[in-house]
Amino acid sequence: MTLTTRLSLFFLSMLAVVLLGFSTVLYWLADQYLHRQSQERLDSVLRTLSAAFDIGTEGVEWEPAARHINLETPAYTDPVVWIIGDHRGDVVDQSKAAGTDQFLDQVSPSLLPSNHDVVYRQGTWNIGQRWVKGIGEKANAIDMTEEGDKYPMLSITAGVSLVPVHTTLRRLGVCLAGLSLAIWITALFLGRFICRRALLPLRKMAAIASEMQTSDLTGRLPVLTSRDELEDLGRAFNSLLDRVQQTFERQSRFTGDASHQLRTPLTAILGQIDVALRKERTNEEYQRVLSTVQSKAHRLSRIVESLLFLARADSDAPEPRLEQLDFGSWLPTYFESWKDHERANDITLENHCSGTCMITVEPELFRELLDILLDNACKYSPPGTAIQVRLESSDSHVAIHVVDNGYGIAESDLPNLFVPFVRSDESRLKGIEGIGLGLSIAKRLTAVFKGELTVTSRKNVETCFTVKLPCGR
Repeated sequence: MTLTTRLSLFFLSMLAVVLLGFSTVLYWLADQYLHRQSQERLDSVLRTLSAAFDIGTEGVEWEPAARHINLETPAYTDPVVWIIGDHRGDVVDQSKAAGTDQFLDQVSPSLLPSNHDVVYRQGTWNIGQRWVKGIGEKANAIDMTEEGDKYPMLSITAGVSLVPVHTTLRRLGVCLAGLSLAIWITALFLGRFICRRALLPLRKMAAIASEMQTSDLTGRLPVLTSRDELEDLGRAFNSLLDRVQQTFERQSRFTGDASHQLRTPLTAILGQIDVALRKERTNEEYQRVLSTVQSKAHRLSRIVESLLFLARADSDAPEPRLEQLDFGSWLPTYFESWKDHERANDITLENHCSGTCMITVEPELFRELLDILLDNACKYSPPGTAIQVRLESSDSHVAIHVVDNGYGIAESDLPNLFVPFVRSDESRLKGIEGIGLGLSIAKRLTAVFKGELTVTSRKNVETCFTVKLPCGR
């Protein structure tokens, strides 16, 4: 089921509920109004007929000729029928309107005396009845067998036909049903057309996305300037494609560089072995070959370990066992491991922290991070030049600066400095050993500690690597 169909069904379902509720309420209000009008008309007829009675101590006398009785209402075309009955249930007088005889057949049992007035519905009639009694003992003592104009009591039974009400309600029901159906059918076609037009950009996005190939990640979705969710979707998807393309290009470049870096020591190892096996060699020559193979194998091992570290996804990497470390007191102990290095005398420590400098790190990985930065400073600065390690702290961060006065880094090389296998042309010309993975690993390790690694450099003057870590206290 398409999104257009789902939206159309949802819209039409809600519209059907609204139309049904509206029609039901309107029909109920009309029913109440028409029946109330009928009841008010019946009450008016009973009051008018009651005025035609002469009530005295000698009984009740029906005098329609002596009083003006007008029961016709211009707003209504159907007549009102009425019957005047005596205490014996006989008809004293009745209306001349059509339907009076039929009405009399329905209400004849109710013409017998009753102690209270009644209003009820029967069939297609709204019926009301009132009894009018004489005043005093003399009125009640009138002989029931004696004929005359005086009666101990008389009844007024009037009826208003409900046929016009039922006809009006039936027509209203048909009109409401027809109008609701017409509105619903119109909304069916118009709503579907509007939904298709509104979702047209989404269908175009889907069509373009389905044509994209993994071999070409340059395609992008069209972005509308409608300032709605579709524009947000297009921008978010294109941003995702940008990141995928960058990751794919980086992976392709990484794979090519890795294969080259692995092939070089392997080729050298195999070449040395092939030369050694061509003929008998002296022990010194075998030792030289083995030494060369050992050196290349160590280099190959470092490359493989570095590649495995960088290729491991963040989600797959084991959580480091972070702990609180007083960096100010730990750093001198760390420098003990560098006392046998050939550049040990060039390295100086400057601690500008007041008090303790607590950081949250994994000690062994943090040691690896500093080893990379110090080794990098030693390789890219001439022997005898100073290498400074400065420690500074603030309320929120601890900063470690590794500064060397070496060859410096060209400004054009700074953007790609932390990209794996990227090395400057100058370092290759100078014959500085390296595979271009150390700074990439340092960047990754700094991120593990939720820190930041930056670099500033001036050509042939100074290079400063800064590791900024959040305070552990």
